[in-house]
Amino acid sequence: MKKLQQAQLSVHFIALGLLLCGLVLCFYGGEAKAEQLAGDDPSRLFLSTDERQWLSQHPTIRIQMGKNLPPYEMYSNEEGWQGLSYDYLMEACKRLGLAVEVTGLSFAEALPVVGHQGGVDLILGVVPTAERAQQFAFTKPLLPSPQVIVTRKDSPFIAGMEDLEGQKIAVEESYIIVRWLKRDLPSAELLMADNSLAALELVSSGVADAYIGNLTVAAYLIQINGLANLKIAAPSGYKDIKQTYAVRKDWPQLAVLLDKAFASFSREDHERIKNRWLSVRYEHGIRLDDVIYGLTAVLSLALVVIVPLYLAIRKRSKQLTANQRLLNAVMDNSFQFQGLLNTQGRLLKVNSTPLALIGCDEADVVGRDFWDTPWWSHDPQEQARLKESIQKGARGESLRYETYHLDSEGKRHDVDFALKPLTWNNGEIQYLIAEGHDITNLKERERHLKESEQRFHTLFDESPVIMSLNDMKDGTYIDVNRKFCEMNGVTKERVLGKTSREMNRVSIEEEQRLIAILEEKGKMENEEIVTIAPNGALRHQLLSTTFLTFDDKNYSLSMLVDITERRKSQQALRKSEEKLRAITESVNDVIWELDENLRFTFVSPSVELMQGWNEQEMLSFTLPDVLTAASLETAQQIIADELVLARTFSDKRSRVLQLELLRKDGSSFWGEISGNLILEPSGAFRIIGITRDISERKKTEQVMIDAEKMMMISGLAAGMAHEINNPLGIVLQNAQNIERRLSPRLESNSQVAAEVGVDLERVRDYLERRDILSFLASMRQAGERATKIVANMLAFSRKGSSVKLAVQINQVIDKAIEIARSDYDLKKKYDIRNVRFVKDYARDLPAVAIDETEIEQVLINLFKNAAQAMAVRPDGASEPTITIATDMKKSHVVVRVSDNGPGMPPQVRARIFEPFFTTKEVGMGTGLGLYVSYSIITSKHQGHLSVESEPGRGATFTIELPSKS
Repeated sequence: MKKLQQAQLSVHFIALGLLLCGLVLCFYGGEAKAEQLAGDDPSRLFLSTDERQWLSQHPTIRIQMGKNLPPYEMYSNEEGWQGLSYDYLMEACKRLGLAVEVTGLSFAEALPVVGHQGGVDLILGVVPTAERAQQFAFTKPLLPSPQVIVTRKDSPFIAGMEDLEGQKIAVEESYIIVRWLKRDLPSAELLMADNSLAALELVSSGVADAYIGNLTVAAYLIQINGLANLKIAAPSGYKDIKQTYAVRKDWPQLAVLLDKAFASFSREDHERIKNRWLSVRYEHGIRLDDVIYGLTAVLSLALVVIVPLYLAIRKRSKQLTANQRLLNAVMDNSFQFQGLLNTQGRLLKVNSTPLALIGCDEADVVGRDFWDTPWWSHDPQEQARLKESIQKGARGESLRYETYHLDSEGKRHDVDFALKPLTWNNGEIQYLIAEGHDITNLKERERHLKESEQRFHTLFDESPVIMSLNDMKDGTYIDVNRKFCEMNGVTKERVLGKTSREMNRVSIEEEQRLIAILEEKGKMENEEIVTIAPNGALRHQLLSTTFLTFDDKNYSLSMLVDITERRKSQQALRKSEEKLRAITESVNDVIWELDENLRFTFVSPSVELMQGWNEQEMLSFTLPDVLTAASLETAQQIIADELVLARTFSDKRSRVLQLELLRKDGSSFWGEISGNLILEPSGAFRIIGITRDISERKKTEQVMIDAEKMMMISGLAAGMAHEINNPLGIVLQNAQNIERRLSPRLESNSQVAAEVGVDLERVRDYLERRDILSFLASMRQAGERATKIVANMLAFSRKGSSVKLAVQINQVIDKAIEIARSDYDLKKKYDIRNVRFVKDYARDLPAVAIDETEIEQVLINLFKNAAQAMAVRPDGASEPTITIATDMKKSHVVVRVSDNGPGMPPQVRARIFEPFFTTKEVGMGTGLGLYVSYSIITSKHQGHLSVESEPGRGATFTIELPSKS
């Protein structure tokens, strides 16, 4: 009896457990059913009188939508405006009786004109924010889309965000999820992409491990762009994106009306719109069997754990329900055909995409043998093939092949079909997954591509232009047309796989030239090349090359037009022209012609070398444009005289005259012009002439004049020096003797003074008080200065007889600077020690053969002149500086000595090297320093000495010494 009571009690406990579990199942089942009924029972569209009146007053709304926000908002030339958001709006407006006008404005352009006359009334796909609420009234959220994880199909199992630790995740650069991932997955490496498609391609190509983003966008882009190796792996855990329609703030009625219209949509309405745009394969979720097994396990537990288990089940149920919803959403939004079969081939579940194709409901096909469904029943061979595939799949084999289905209208759809076994952890095959991808459009594109390729080959092969296709990697011929083979006397089989060098079509030099052009310009258009014909003759052709890329390989398409015969004709004509042009170009003189308006009608090319203008520029000029004012007056007078003579006498004569002409840079030069005026029968005239540049002749004449003057001065200086030197020596000697004989320190002077009774000290005191001794000293100093002048004159007049040694000019300059700094005299008004020397020496200069002492003399003279010129400087002026620079100029070593002094006016600069010319105060200079320096450089060292200076800009003296003397 006790055992019976215990058994009865156990039965009661079990019954109570079953009852509780039943209540739990009923509770969740009722909740799911309630949700389903709520979704299937849309509200009817009831409008108030005020709302109908408002609609009558506003029959048309102007909207803004994006052109490239797939699949929500898009535009194409063939389809016009379209997209998921657009279709929902158009269906709602149709029910409200509203007309829609798309403005074509961008989002940024639309914002300032929202609510304005002729502006925008509504914007699609806006996420509500507090800031935007000040400008818009929003409809209720529509088209929510979860954030999901996308991976490759061959990637490891992903259950959620925690499985992405340390992975590479592709995201849009400006998307808010970037901030979330940096916060939640700091160990993950984020790969930034410009847009969703670029991010998905990073995953597809294997660069990234996963992508996190909008489910709707990802599903659409995966299908449209053929990213067949991607799958929706799992929910991300982030909140769904909820987009609304933003209505101008002063039209809140429109937002209410749109909400009513959207609420009136039936489930079929939603499915019809969504099926057009949304479908995606979702390969991760919880199977229904898992739930059943879980509930069965619950019934086997003891009563004491039912309450805590109930709470756990409740929590797990909510998660399963969410996952089931996501799984259903993914499957129903997939572009692919997806079905679940048992191992005998019975269809257990199918998504909406293949159902929409055949126009059936899920109840019409679920539970039937898969080969007996409308997708296969049209073709017994395909049914037999499917049966065999199911048998192989049940044994663990995966299959994939192309087949076809017929839609509800009998239209053929080509399908990429796959059948894969689904196994549990124990290795047992429980289900078969059937997948199909509609490749009708792909096959159609392939057909069009083949037709296009065939048309291309026809045009390519029959073109009268020589054409070839080469591999950019190794330059081998991939294809050539018939004209190519005819011109080269070869067959296509002989050419393919070889290079132009192997075909001996172009020389190595020509090939290198063409490669250089391609590297520089990146293309080639009508480039004339020389090729080698089979008989060895050279042929001229015009080559155009463009670059193509297909199948991830680079090719060059070349087109050649043979111009050999044209070149022969051109060469004959060119020879005739070149003969005439050679005559005009053989001389440096300019041949020209003027019309009666004195406008140039012809000039030879040498005009550019002479005057700087080219031929075309000169043909727009008249004679006044190329002559100075004085020479123009002379030329016009002579032309007038010659015109009178030509009209009076028939004899032709030529006139030669010298005129000053202008260059393009504004400078002038002297030209010798020989011209002949020709009078035409009509009375008009023209002038033919030749211009020769005689600038060098003029300079040579001036140099000869200057040289002759210098020779005369040199002879005069030598004679004067000899004539002055003797009496000057007597004066200096006597002045010195007078000073010596008046000195009481000499004993002989004291003895003679005592003999004649004179006190020598008192005599000297008298001489000092009367400044007689200072007169004598002044006489002696003047004599010494005259001696230096005579010595300089003699040095200038002598021809080079000094010994020259090869030295480094930089060392000579350093020594001259040291000597100049040590030569300090308090009587001078300048102190060279206060001058800053800046050295800018060129390295590795060749040695120069010079008289080192003479070159030092020249440099010291330049340094002292510069220091004296910079002695008086205004307040605030920069530090007095002498800059010495050395370098090479052709075969000469160049030394430049520059100062930042006051500079020289032109009239001083022109006379700076003349003897006895000085700008210094009396007694401060002889006027021979630069004169002697000029002689040392030019006469004794065969070099050049010149000066450049402007008032206020200092002076630069340039010494040029031959590197080999």
